[in-house]
Amino acid sequence: MYFTELDPALFSGKTIIVDIDGTLGHDGAKTMTQETMAMVARLAGHNKVYLLSNKPLPERNAAFSQLLNIPYLHSPYKKPHRKIAEMLLDGEGEDVVVIGDKYITDGLFAKRINAQFIKVKRITAANEGVKARLAYLIDDSIFAVLHFFHLL
Repeated sequence: MYFTELDPALFSGKTIIVDIDGTLGHDGAKTMTQETMAMVARLAGHNKVYLLSNKPLPERNAAFSQLLNIPYLHSPYKKPHRKIAEMLLDGEGEDVVVIGDKYITDGLFAKRINAQFIKVKRITAANEGVKARLAYLIDDSIFAVLHFFHLL
């Protein structure tokens, strides 16, 4: 299921970290759909929601944060580094969910910070570069192997 197909009723009182690229829009997207913005607003209504991206697009990331009225986690670290979580989590007992399109970054990040991971279908664009497509192929292969061996 895509991000916009999540059931917001399943989330209440959680800390939700949402990946940007591939989850809210295609890799490097500078816009997002009204449907995506509405889903973020529904999640933010009953949860603490944060945006996070490994893509070094500070202006785009800040614009999304402002547009959605939710904080962007600016960090010198990249997912899946656990130090990112130290910026927002107070330690014990926080119910954290990571929503993203890649197991190799978002899923491992969730695992490292003891959070639930919700893998959503990736949003892609026809003109995405070779580097993004290769990352998707590697991630999909790893996810398939781990799923096959019931290691997820």
